Amino acid sequence: MKKTPANLQELAESLTPERQRFLSLLSEKKWFRKTDFEVQKKVFSLSEDFNGFLADFSARRDEYGGMEVVKLIDILPANYNLIALFKVRSTNTNQEFTYEYVSSKYGKSPGYRGLILLEVEGKIKYFMLRRTDKFPIGETVYETIGTYIKYEGGKLVNMPKVVEDVLKRELFMKDLVIKRFIDLGQMHTDPAVVPTSISLYAAVIDITDSPNLKKIESRVIHAKPIQYKLLIEPIDKLKDYVNKVDESYFLACILRLVSMGVINLQ
Repeated sequence: MKKTPANLQELAESLTPERQRFLSLLSEKKWFRKTDFEVQKKVFSLSEDFNGFLADFSARRDEYGGMEVVKLIDILPANYNLIALFKVRSTNTNQEFTYEYVSSKYGKSPGYRGLILLEVEGKIKYFMLRRTDKFPIGETVYETIGTYIKYEGGKLVNMPKVVEDVLKRELFMKDLVIKRFIDLGQMHTDPAVVPTSISLYAAVIDITDSPNLKKIESRVIHAKPIQYKLLIEPIDKLKDYVNKVDESYFLACILRLVSMGVINLQ
């Protein structure tokens, strides 16, 4: 019968080398040392796909914005996200209270969202979006194309290659090559509540010789567990979509592409 760890040293002996490194970093934090051992064990009982969260969690400071972290009270994991609940103390008033944040299990940089631009004979002629149902808000929305990037082997998967693979699958084009990948930086989704910053991009694809464009337009893609529709629109309609797409990633991508002179809305 496997022995239940009774302290941090015994806990460390039961962990993988990567998790031992996370524990070593956290053991240097005053707030983590003050955390109840049962909560410490709970942190390291998270499944391996939470290693992205642990990488960020183990790098947290002891003080933020006049709040000293006293200890971790609890963590509440779900399928994709986790709530970390802390006791904190105001360095100005010495008052103690609780504070929390929500993190993706993949960490603070869990994925990417971007705009697909289709080029014909050297000119951008079309842009691409998805239209799909979103469970959290219970509505059908327009959205950029992206996904989660898993934390593997201590680092994030190479984003441009992942984007290319996703597009090949969604455009049904075995030999698709992204002619130009434009890194648009990152966007904090809601820094008051979550530490998440999503990577933004634009991908320019030359479809001059593609025979598949008409097959792609308005086709419903059966992607488990939901369905979505790929929309290809003339670039002249982009301004109309700016006024009706509420997704923050789309609006951020447009703003940065305009500022870089890649597209214009005139």
